[in-house]
Amino acid sequence: MGVVGRAAPLSGGGSSEHAAAAATRLSRLALLATGHEALERLCVFCGAPAGSHEHLLPKWLQKVLPSAEKVTHFVEIGRDPSERREWHRRPFREGSRIVCDGCNTHWMSDLEKAARPVLEDAIQHKRSLWTSDDQAVAATWAFKTCLVFQASQTDRPLAPRAHFAHTREYRRPPPQAAVWVGSHFRARDDPVNSVFVQRPLSLQEVDSEVVRDGFGYLCFLAVGGLSFVIVGHRLRQEVEIKYSGSFDQALIQVWPDGEGLIVWPPYLMMDRDFIDVIALPPGGFSLRRLDPNL
Repeated sequence: MGVVGRAAPLSGGGSSEHAAAAATRLSRLALLATGHEALERLCVFCGAPAGSHEHLLPKWLQKVLPSAEKVTHFVEIGRDPSERREWHRRPFREGSRIVCDGCNTHWMSDLEKAARPVLEDAIQHKRSLWTSDDQAVAATWAFKTCLVFQASQTDRPLAPRAHFAHTREYRRPPPQAAVWVGSHFRARDDPVNSVFVQRPLSLQEVDSEVVRDGFGYLCFLAVGGLSFVIVGHRLRQEVEIKYSGSFDQALIQVWPDGEGLIVWPPYLMMDRDFIDVIALPPGGFSLRRLDPNL
């Protein structure tokens, strides 16, 4: 596992072949950004032709939370009731063809292999200790999974394409993201319960100026006993995002400023019903623009 923090760019030899490949990826991502991918579905992470079957939640969860029964799956990508989906199926079998074989079988597969030993105990409601390296892996897994859900549910994900490209290139969430970990109240009675909820986001600046709605997004992802709150924004300036609201004892920040060692679960439990409480000011999220000269 890598050291937590900003990852260095992947090494490239500077060859003409490398430059040409990079230009091709940028062209494909530009097509994705402008919506001209209708004739050929392209990978949401790199812009190559898609077609590989990517599980929305990884297949290894079938062994961690085995169930022969059909369960309720819940996805909500906005506040409009029409954007809410519920269906019944055996858990962890949903997929979508939104990534290419190269991404699916290489860096995404490597991430799943690294994430399982970190997440498994918490998913099964077992007390866990996470090092800073564990927190970086967990945050990356949660952010990647959030992007996969977004891209599978709509042709216009709230996360900008740059967030997809950064996650693939650096194997870490982008600087414009923050991730918290929590527990999952509903899993007490339904151990295989899984939830994805997405909201547009506003934040309160420390000088009390309210940033306009829709500049960012908040995702709540829960699998078994474990949950994540993922916040992303589109600001170009480097900012620090913190949470200090009424649920501060239910959330532990793991990215980008994870503590050296954390104990899971937090003191209070988290649930999807609380998302609207924290997604809008004064929900508890705040941002501070960092001085580039520091």
